[in-house]
Amino acid sequence: MKPHRLTLEAFGPYVDPVAIEFDELARDGLFLIHGPTGAGKTYLLDAMSFALYGEVAGDRGTHTLKSDHADPRAAPRVALEFSAQGERYVVERTPAHTMPKVRGEGETTKNPTVALARLDGAAAVPIASSITEVRHEVERLVGLDASQFQQVILLPQGRFEQVLRADSGEREKLLKTLFDTVLYERAAFWLEEQAKDARRAVYEQQEALDVRRQQAGHEWAPFAGDEAPEVDEGATVPADQGALDVLVERIGQAATDAKAAVKVAAVAKRDAQKHKDHIDVVAARWDRRAAARTRVAELDEQRDTIDIDRETLSNANRAEQLRGSLDSEARLCGDLSRLEAEIATDLDAARRTRDAGVALPDAVVGLDLTVLPPRAALEESSSALAAHRPVLEELGRKATEAAVEEAKATTHLGAEQTQQTIVDEGKVEADALRAERLPATARLDAARSASDRIPLLAQAATDAKARADAAADLVAARKEQSKAERSATRADKAANVARKTALDVRNQYLDGIAATLAGGLEDGRPCLVCGSTEHPALAVAARDAVDKEEVDAAATVADEADVAARAANDAAKRIDKRVATLEATAGAVAPDVSAARALADAASAELGVATRQVATIKEGEQRVAEIEKRLVVLDRQIGEAGKAAAAASRAAADATMRAISLRGGVVEALGEGISPQAALDTLGPMIEAIDTLGRRNEQVTTATASLKTATGHLERELVASPFVDAAEARAGLRDEPTRTRLSARIKQYDDDVLKQRGILEAPDLAELADDRPDALAAQAGVERAELGHTGAVEHHTGASLARTELTRLAEEHRVGDEALAERRERAAMVNAVADRCAGRTAPKISLQRWVLAAYLADICRHANARLEKMTSGRYQIRVHGDGERGNRQAGLGLRVLDAFTGDEREVSTLSGGETFQASLALALGVADAVQAHTGGVHLDALFIDEGFGTLDPDNLQLAMDELDRLREGGRMVGVISHVGALRERIRSGIEVVPPAENQSGKGSTIRVGEIALP
Repeated sequence: MKPHRLTLEAFGPYVDPVAIEFDELARDGLFLIHGPTGAGKTYLLDAMSFALYGEVAGDRGTHTLKSDHADPRAAPRVALEFSAQGERYVVERTPAHTMPKVRGEGETTKNPTVALARLDGAAAVPIASSITEVRHEVERLVGLDASQFQQVILLPQGRFEQVLRADSGEREKLLKTLFDTVLYERAAFWLEEQAKDARRAVYEQQEALDVRRQQAGHEWAPFAGDEAPEVDEGATVPADQGALDVLVERIGQAATDAKAAVKVAAVAKRDAQKHKDHIDVVAARWDRRAAARTRVAELDEQRDTIDIDRETLSNANRAEQLRGSLDSEARLCGDLSRLEAEIATDLDAARRTRDAGVALPDAVVGLDLTVLPPRAALEESSSALAAHRPVLEELGRKATEAAVEEAKATTHLGAEQTQQTIVDEGKVEADALRAERLPATARLDAARSASDRIPLLAQAATDAKARADAAADLVAARKEQSKAERSATRADKAANVARKTALDVRNQYLDGIAATLAGGLEDGRPCLVCGSTEHPALAVAARDAVDKEEVDAAATVADEADVAARAANDAAKRIDKRVATLEATAGAVAPDVSAARALADAASAELGVATRQVATIKEGEQRVAEIEKRLVVLDRQIGEAGKAAAAASRAAADATMRAISLRGGVVEALGEGISPQAALDTLGPMIEAIDTLGRRNEQVTTATASLKTATGHLERELVASPFVDAAEARAGLRDEPTRTRLSARIKQYDDDVLKQRGILEAPDLAELADDRPDALAAQAGVERAELGHTGAVEHHTGASLARTELTRLAEEHRVGDEALAERRERAAMVNAVADRCAGRTAPKISLQRWVLAAYLADICRHANARLEKMTSGRYQIRVHGDGERGNRQAGLGLRVLDAFTGDEREVSTLSGGETFQASLALALGVADAVQAHTGGVHLDALFIDEGFGTLDPDNLQLAMDELDRLREGGRMVGVISHVGALRERIRSGIEVVPPAENQSGKGSTIRVGEIALP
């Protein structure tokens, strides 16, 4: 992984956008990031870590990354271009931050965002945009997770001593983050589980054997009492396999004895059953004789009742001859009684009907209805009712006409109310439309005015955007201008130096020209300067004399420096011209990019408002036209509805007057509150009641005559019968079923008497004893015999089953005993391996810590290769086990070997400078080891934060030599330090300028390039 470009904005102390081109710094391989304490040097490393992984080293959380100096509306942003696995990528992140709400007061929280893309030329191909996906993809591309990255590529402030200073527990946690040892931890856990399973298997096998011995004891317990009744069940449980085999032999003998007992019990059962069968036969004859004697006694007691039944049946047969006359008289008496009851009901109904009647004739009102009225009175009432109907019907017609006129009046009043509602609703709608028309017209005028302003607003928005873009470009242009000015100054200085050198060389050449001319003089030939042919004292060339070629070379260098200076000054002038153009375009907002963006956004927003207003012109014109059209329609509807309401009011008044006239005639005839229809409704029921009473008069006459005739016929038949009167004859009557039942009862009695006498005279009952045989005793004997037989069979069956079960249990116990031995042997082996891998046995180092110790030894091997050079061969770092003390965290201790004394000692005894050297070597060893163990991840960059201030000049030089070796092979090494001595040794880098020392005054800035000497 190699970084190329880091861009950050509103991040930490950096308010304005800052871009760092690492490719320029990588040319020297080693560069310095320097500046005062607190200027924000470490934030540059945090920015790289945050861009890649979304987290920073140390205790600084991601929620505090937004710059406190930035505009509240500015969003913090970090972008990093880097190459990995032969491709170039860019990742951009914004941390969670707060911004002012767009509407209202207060702040709103913005969630973190991230995007990862692959750079394909000038195009960016998106790869992922979710936090989890980007993190996984970065880890795949870089080959390191965040913890490894911060330990291998970024050595944060105060962190690279962590490996050296940490205790064993902390060093274990650190190494776990760098190396994947989960497999070994899982292996140890798996072994622990296997050991538990093995121990559980032994316990379960023991339990299974105990259960089988318990079952065997339970099976033998019922039979153990036969041999030793005082032995309890618990004592019958066999202790081992031998005791089980003894129980098998003993249950076999018990089963044989039980089989013989079954045969004896079967003979006893058969003899008891034969005796019972004989007793049952004799007892049955005795019971039959006793039952016959009891039945004869019962029949003797019933004789008087049967005699009464004989007399009742005789009287019933004689009374049956008079049944027709008796029934006829009784029926006619009943008919007359029912008729009288019905007449009373009809009289009551007639009274209620008359009481409910309305406007009845006087003849009906004066009729006596407490008794059945005479025929003449009823006929007079009927005639009066018939004459009253036409009068009521005429009055009903007038009442109907009055109701019709009243309904018309109600209808007209409803029509009046409907039209008045139309008038009221129309006025309300018209008022609402007039109220709407005023603002609608105002909005339409405003939209038309906005339409006129569109061109000006569009131009203003374009100009504002151009100023904002110019202001944004001006920031980078000014940086480029500053860089160009520095380059021009350096070029001018170099040209001046070259010209001065060329002049010095020329002067030096001229100073030695005499010697040059002397070298060309010959005796007798004139001197080219003085013309003399004699040369008594030749000039001798000085030691620092130069020749013509050196003068020409110096002049060439001066000319080239002049050309370079002119080119640098031309470039600076071009940049100055571009800055001037941008400043002219940006105008007053040039220093403030945010203000320029705000003005551009405001102009664009104003243009958007005007554009949206113009878009409403057509709709507004349509709405105003609709309102005007609707008002015309409403005015017409209100006028028409008012006229219709007045006409309906007049019609209602006319109908009301006619209804009052008709109602007056009805009231005059019937009285106040009496309806003709109500009188007619009660007239019909009254007529029907009078007619019913007339019919009852005729029915009473007919029923009385019939009863008199039937009574005379019955009296004549009684004279010839044995009965004194009709009441006695009716008392003797019985219905057919009763007579049949009496006859059957008498016959059944006679038959039963004959049957029981025949039973008592049977021969087999003649010689029976007076006492009944004891069948219960015989049955008890059978039951005792059956119980004895069943017990013997059950005992034999139980013994046989117990023999089978004990045989099975003994065999299963023998097999289980062998399996238990095997399980104990495996459990001992697995426990030993699990204890060794868990560090519970010597040398008290777990499998995972043993692997971590191997990684730590590898780290020390890489570290010692550098530490020996930095300390001139004095120190080496050694892994120390500490296993003899029984510490379960043993195996990860570190000690330092001092070659001067030959002793190993604690790393805490090193001085401050020695500690830094050891820590640096160890941190670089971690980087080498992680690179070697992560599949050959190629690490093209390394950043070291602070720590050089503890070194003396000699050790600092040794450390610098090691850093020089680190950049071999193209690796870029960045050192963060405020130590002034490093600025003398590292001549290029990044200077972080705090707010108090830069022009902005509200955030740190950076300068990239050659480092000025302190």
